[in-house]
Amino acid sequence: MLLVLLLLLSQHVHAQWQECSSQGAFIGIYGSQALANLTAFRSNLLSCIWQSYDPAASYAQGAKQFDPFPAIISCPPHRPVKQYGSSSFCDLSKLQKPCTIYSIGLAGSQEFEQAALENTQCWVHSLQCGAADSSSSHERRHKQHTACFHDAPSSGNSTGAAGNEAATLGLIAHRLGHLRGVDAAHISLQGEQLLQFLVQLKHGWALPRQLSLVLQLPAEVASSGSREGPAEMALVFQHLAALGYAATSSKVTDAAAGSSAALSFLLVEHSAARAGRARAPRRSAAPAGTGAPADPPLRAKRLVVSLSSFPGRVEFVNPTIYSIMHGLRKPDALYLWVPLNVSRFEPGDKEVNGLKELPDNVRGLPGHFHGAVKVKVPPADYGPATKLLPTLLEEKDPDTVIITVDDDCMYRPEAVLHLEQEILARPGHAVVRSCEVTHWDPAKAPPKKGWREAKLNAGECRGFPASLAGAAYRREFFDDLVFDQARAPKGCLLHDDVWFGAHLWLRNVPIWVLPGFGVESDCDDNMCWPVLYHRPKNRMSISSHPDADSRAQECLDFFKHMDDDELRKKMLADKGLKPLRPF
Repeated sequence: MLLVLLLLLSQHVHAQWQECSSQGAFIGIYGSQALANLTAFRSNLLSCIWQSYDPAASYAQGAKQFDPFPAIISCPPHRPVKQYGSSSFCDLSKLQKPCTIYSIGLAGSQEFEQAALENTQCWVHSLQCGAADSSSSHERRHKQHTACFHDAPSSGNSTGAAGNEAATLGLIAHRLGHLRGVDAAHISLQGEQLLQFLVQLKHGWALPRQLSLVLQLPAEVASSGSREGPAEMALVFQHLAALGYAATSSKVTDAAAGSSAALSFLLVEHSAARAGRARAPRRSAAPAGTGAPADPPLRAKRLVVSLSSFPGRVEFVNPTIYSIMHGLRKPDALYLWVPLNVSRFEPGDKEVNGLKELPDNVRGLPGHFHGAVKVKVPPADYGPATKLLPTLLEEKDPDTVIITVDDDCMYRPEAVLHLEQEILARPGHAVVRSCEVTHWDPAKAPPKKGWREAKLNAGECRGFPASLAGAAYRREFFDDLVFDQARAPKGCLLHDDVWFGAHLWLRNVPIWVLPGFGVESDCDDNMCWPVLYHRPKNRMSISSHPDADSRAQECLDFFKHMDDDELRKKMLADKGLKPLRPF
């Protein structure tokens, strides 16, 4: 089964920061070089596989699909790569007692366990789903436990330390008393079970210091080549690299059943160096020295992410979806709206052909994410506002938090989490990462109609959201007036940010800007810019059109630059509507 869609923890960092601030697991020249290689791998991986999304590029076939993922470091000095059954590890015989080795997979061959017992002094623990627990085996140092890393029905008679429920590696290690961590883990899971195991690996003491696993491509994918194959596998490697793992060996083979890569990884960067960089914004810290926990993160009753795409762009939208769905806060639902035919400026201005049905690359998303991703054709093409308006028709609870994103961006893991935290901490505010100021400012010399500038620092903004980096709203912020595009000039149809900002203004909902440009090396205390990658614009991008600014001006003029209280009172009164809060 093609390995796809893991937690995207891509961290674009400067090598200088990485070498200064990372906590290497190894000292000396070897440790420094290992960190440098891992940093380079993380920084370059996206560019190595991005051509996979270029329809004009030739697709790699068979084992060549693993070319972007070679071994990037050697084993430490005096610990060469050695074979243990079918798996490779940096010499395990050098491990000092007490040491712990896990073998994780289905019941069956114990070739690896036997090799580990013969060549090390470590205790070896077999963790198998559905296997009977055993406190002893033929070898005193070999223990067997029931442990499932995927959803599995309980047999009702499990008595082992790990139990028969789906669990995390950290929980199992804690129950077994392995509080000093796991020295090596041999993973024989495959397909969806392997994905579910890897995705629950998080920064912390329980991360194995070495990993061995096999990634497989089915024959039909390996032989024919695939645009998505290398790009989707890159998420596996990006996830492991973000945890601090660097590949020490890669053995790629072709067979009738498909292509596979037997891979070994060494943990070369301690979790403390990166774990805190993607945490929730601090709310209230515990008093120093008290040991009391900080306030838990706020959590919306229902959190929804919404975006739209269209022919000519939807074919490249998958990385955006993956970066959101594998972030630190997975939404309860993600709506992807895809009009099959679009016209943004004039009827003859189309650059793309219409579609008769949703393309293959998005039709499989709902199934993969167990229904959380909803790919739909909207009831109408609302222009760029399609990213939000159809979702308002689906979501009726006024307390639902809706976050909009753009279809041509890849986002940091904490992007959705930070927006959720802030909108819950500031009731009554929409929350964005940047904003365009539109009101008249007497401090400007001279003030002029339509003066605009970007606001990036924290605080309220009198204007409209610039939602490239994400924007958070409550459902109650919008009434039916936001659907009445016919009453406004066409410039409003083309500029969703202006349109949404105007309707927030009409309902007297203030906009709060999060600090957006925290330096990368200090992301613990600053909310870094959440866009990891912004795909180059095509002609159907509104901001690249020569008439974009004049059309925006049409819409701003219609709403008198959101600076006329009498106008907004009249607009609401004409429709029998009221503001969310009094003027």
